[in-house]
Amino acid sequence: MCREDTHCFEINVRAVGEFLNLDYHFSWQNSYLCLSLVLYAYRPENAVYILNLRWQYAMKTIEYGFTKSLFGELIVARTTAGICNLQFVTTTPQAALDELYLCWGHDACIIENHEMACNVVQSMFEKRPYNISLDLCGTAFQLKVWKALQQIPFGKTVSYSEVAHAIGQPTAIRAVASAIARNPVAIVIPCHRVVHSNGSLGQYRWGAQLKKRLIQWEHDALTTEKNHAAQTLL
Repeated sequence: MCREDTHCFEINVRAVGEFLNLDYHFSWQNSYLCLSLVLYAYRPENAVYILNLRWQYAMKTIEYGFTKSLFGELIVARTTAGICNLQFVTTTPQAALDELYLCWGHDACIIENHEMACNVVQSMFEKRPYNISLDLCGTAFQLKVWKALQQIPFGKTVSYSEVAHAIGQPTAIRAVASAIARNPVAIVIPCHRVVHSNGSLGQYRWGAQLKKRLIQWEHDALTTEKNHAAQTLL
């Protein structure tokens, strides 16, 4: 590869890196060009996932808003097809908004709508099962895992192994855990209901303590409903 070709190659990679909002570096070894996309916010295997997000949401209008909930502040984003992002704000609202723009900001028309967010969250905590349309983007495997999570009953927990069996890939436990960690829609896609086989809660994208609170809240709500139903029969 001549100097001019190398320069053009680097420019093209820079363009890709900027398009994906990724940091990168070039390294030389034994006179061969070794290109490395170094992802600080995302792991290398997720680069294609981010590119898919950019492609699917190009030219879409996305409404977003912040709202309070029983478990803290949430950012909610939706397209005309449904909710595409719902996350707990674990740092600052600006950081949560920056993450939204990281995925879709350059290609989608993003509009502020806090009333929408409030209505979505209010409906989410008042009604079960969650009758909320989703607009998800992910790999075929991720979408399969996220769909399986929505089948876990309210107030119940399952293991990562059980989710792997549910999607017909019993040996893919690590891949299942990775897909769960990438869940873009909290609560509605109830990844908090997945625990370790030994009963320990395990990790949660928005913090282990929050996961514990969500599981306990669902358990208490289910117990209250059962007690109320029993009293009604007396």
